[in-house]
Amino acid sequence: MPIREKMTRDIIADAGFMLVREEGEEKLNVRNLAARLGCSTQPIMYCYKSVSELKEDILNLADKFQTDYLTKDITGVTDIMLGIGLNYIKFAAEESRLFRFIFLSDRTNGSGIAELINGDDNGEILVPIMQNEGLSAHDARNAFEAYFAAFHGYATMIAYNMLEYDKRHCYAQLQRIYYGIIDSIKYENAKQNSTV
Repeated sequence: MPIREKMTRDIIADAGFMLVREEGEEKLNVRNLAARLGCSTQPIMYCYKSVSELKEDILNLADKFQTDYLTKDITGVTDIMLGIGLNYIKFAAEESRLFRFIFLSDRTNGSGIAELINGDDNGEILVPIMQNEGLSAHDARNAFEAYFAAFHGYATMIAYNMLEYDKRHCYAQLQRIYYGIIDSIKYENAKQNSTV
């Protein structure tokens, strides 16, 4: 008789993550998760007081997966910001169920733009913009906010099949958007400095 593996929060959350990734958040319930794990619902409810508590752990796993995805293979791009934007859109295309779970549900778990630019890392994501473009922290924040709105919009349309993912097209559009934002901020700064 095989020895059954003891259910832990990690095992359950990992299975929940895969369930959301493969079938979507709408399929995430205790009964479906128990079927995937090959157990009754009892061990799941023993480890978790509520389904919302379970979803929080799954969201943490999904958020880490997505964060790692954003920074992988950023090669062949002229700017790290373009690479991050392109990977964000690619993530929505390749992992649409996870994208919707992370960004388009009522639980963002701190993964919104405010967390990116004001988090514990003191806005580390802004450093390349400040260094490469010579912008102040304030201007870099404004630039990233506008840029994020653009690539999040593309990603959302792709995640819901409203737009087809085409890497070359997305990269060209991101270049236009990103450098247009930077040029606009620099122009406004130059205009203000010339009137002082």
